[in-house]
Amino acid sequence: MKTNIKKRMPRISILTAVLLVYVVSFSHANTMIKGRILDCQYKPVEYATATIISPDSSNIIKGDMCNDAGEFFIEDIEPGEYILSVRQIGFQKNETYRIKITGNNLIVNINNIILNEANILLNELEVIPKSEKNKKGE
Repeated sequence: MKTNIKKRMPRISILTAVLLVYVVSFSHANTMIKGRILDCQYKPVEYATATIISPDSSNIIKGDMCNDAGEFFIEDIEPGEYILSVRQIGFQKNETYRIKITGNNLIVNINNIILNEANILLNELEVIPKSEKNKKGE
């Protein structure tokens, strides 16, 4: 019985080593996109959303919300071509970045993305006071 275990140990060690190499190499095959979102005064835009979109179908593939420093990290991206869309309430959306992911680039660093403030004009607002009767509760 002991001889069977001793004969199997090298096989198990080799199999374990091969599986470990495969898992480590496979885990590094996926790409990450990282960047930083700033306003026009170069201050971080907190909690903006960064998503990658398929240029063919306009479907959202993956995304991330920025931290308080305006940084985002979108991980585990398959090879292909994408559009990076950046949005935040009160700012104009930015979809100017086309990104091509190949098997060679593990980290795609988009340095600084500038978001411009949105200029939204609202209709005029008219304030009408309640009548004296409504104020007294009669």
